[in-house]
Amino acid sequence: MTNEKQIFTGSILALILLGACGAQTALSGQGRQSAITPSRNTPEFVAWECPARLRHGMIGGAAGILRIDSKGIEFQPMAGTSTHWGFPEIKDLDLQKNRMVLVGYDNRKWDIPGTRRFELEFKKEITPADAASLAAEIGRPVRNRVPDPDAPAITVIAVRRNEHFGGSNGVLRIRQDGIDYVTAQPEQSRSWRWLDLQTLSSPDPYHLFVFGYRDSYAFDLKEPLSRKVLNHLSDEIWTHNESDMRGGPPPLAPSALPSGGRREDE
Repeated sequence: MTNEKQIFTGSILALILLGACGAQTALSGQGRQSAITPSRNTPEFVAWECPARLRHGMIGGAAGILRIDSKGIEFQPMAGTSTHWGFPEIKDLDLQKNRMVLVGYDNRKWDIPGTRRFELEFKKEITPADAASLAAEIGRPVRNRVPDPDAPAITVIAVRRNEHFGGSNGVLRIRQDGIDYVTAQPEQSRSWRWLDLQTLSSPDPYHLFVFGYRDSYAFDLKEPLSRKVLNHLSDEIWTHNESDMRGGPPPLAPSALPSGGRREDE
């Protein structure tokens, strides 16, 4: 075989080997990407951190850094050992713009009944998007008091929330993923996912009772709520809770509701 033929044959073999290696690399890359691609029903959580204070009783506390990521919640004090809660270790969470109350499964000190409660104050406000992502990561029903007033809504109803002392005026915003109550009153806004809710009750078109796993609200409706809309919402709650108990993905919510109430673009 001449030198020219040897060079030509070697070039052909090199091209074949390079093509095979490239295809194998591409397939491996596709496998890694599919393994870490989040489910469309579970939003990807972006790490969030800020200066915070872990309160100790009515006065005092420890200053440090609060970090939240896909592995859980961690508080690193300026001095001392950090405290970390994995999401399965969180029994209950009450989340506000500048504060959270976290209840874990550890026993309280000195044989006091119950589990430990931690109160953390933030130096900056948590955004509605981060609050929703944190609630989704925890999974179980929580109290999320940070709704997004600009999130797409299918129906908007003007309401008043009744309390034993005082109350608040605002709007109920029915979304594909749940129900929000948005008000200017501090700490009274609320964002419920379907799985945060047990049931709804409406004795007449101008009253609505929202029963959640962590709290319940009573509303006077300034606009009538049709029975069709109420039945639709009740069906969504039942369907998502049933799906959660079976461990399957919840169905996609419809893009429109039956007539009753008003659409956001009206």
